[in-house]
Amino acid sequence: KNLQEDSVKPLGREKLQQQQRAMRLALRNDKELVNGLLPVCLQELTRKEPERKIHTWYFLAHLAQKTKQLDKAETLFRTCLREFPPALEYQVYGGLLEVLWARKKPLDVEKICRAALDGPRPAKATFPGLFHRNIARVMAERGDLEGAIKEVTKAIEISAEDS
Repeated sequence: KNLQEDSVKPLGREKLQQQQRAMRLALRNDKELVNGLLPVCLQELTRKEPERKIHTWYFLAHLAQKTKQLDKAETLFRTCLREFPPALEYQVYGGLLEVLWARKKPLDVEKICRAALDGPRPAKATFPGLFHRNIARVMAERGDLEGAIKEVTKAIEISAEDS
């Protein structure tokens, strides 16, 4: 629930925020609770209209990543890619790319990065060098050193333009 809504009085909003913080802390420190929670949340994704907000999906993706449930983390981060506010864009892309590397899925890394750079919904609030660096790593791993150098060069050029 959005705690900034006018229907929530300031004292009530503060109490709800304290409850949210306590819940987040409990989940971060209880792997068994996370293990029980994630499958239930993932079932919700099969519904036509999942009830959770993007910040909840991101938090669950982060929990799954932290507890090394990388398959679940990938699913949840991909859910976040469908709709996220600009403030979460970098965290969603960064988390998903970390999970894909950990799962040894370089082709998926490249696909996500290329879509973020040139796809129908390009990244707007994330430094493009992140994507070029990851593409360069994929290319280097498959032996395409010339392509990797081109991608690193793009990352450097973009970085120089922003300085």
